[in-house]
Amino acid sequence: MDKSIFMELSKTPETVDLEMPLGKTFPIWMEIRDFVLEKYPAAVEEWHIAVKKYGWGFRIKDKNCQLIH
Repeated sequence: MDKSIFMELSKTPETVDLEMPLGKTFPIWMEIRDFVLEKYPAAVEEWHIAVKKYGWGFRIKDKNCQLIH
């Protein structure tokens, strides 16, 4: 069993590639994504492969963002 829906390492996934796997929840994902990008305008979306056996992962990161504890 694959550990990710994106195991084809030679092709970087795109946001639209999430539409079919997420199904009815895709619009909710887009709302969350848009909210984060609105709150952190310097943030960037990044598809990455941390470990090949787990496939592609996705994150939104902002190098300038510091969490307040």
